[in-house]
Amino acid sequence: MTLIKQGKFYYVYDTDALILNHIFDYKILSGLKCGFPDTSLEKVVSKLEELKISYCIKSYGNIIENKKFKNLNDYTRISILAKKTADLKNRLDILVKTIKISDKETLERIIESIEECLRL
Repeated sequence: MTLIKQGKFYYVYDTDALILNHIFDYKILSGLKCGFPDTSLEKVVSKLEELKISYCIKSYGNIIENKKFKNLNDYTRISILAKKTADLKNRLDILVKTIKISDKETLERIIESIEECLRL
């Protein structure tokens, strides 16, 4: 994972953004980008180390820190979980949007179906 400092924020991109969204629920910005304030760096790094995710911190193009867990690196496993979480969130967003534009009869059927599923 590469954490890139830009001003008072750190940003990650692509799969790294999905991972931070999964771990911290940080918002995904357009272009599959995720950011957090520089004051949260210690918290993020601590969690990455706890999860054994290798990382590199860059500031203005220079590598500030590079932590590699080699064979213990759990990046791939966490990235798979993060992608599944992102997929579920996207599917839920689509459902919510569909529900909001549904007519009363359709809305009633949808709610009844959801309620029936939740009784399982």
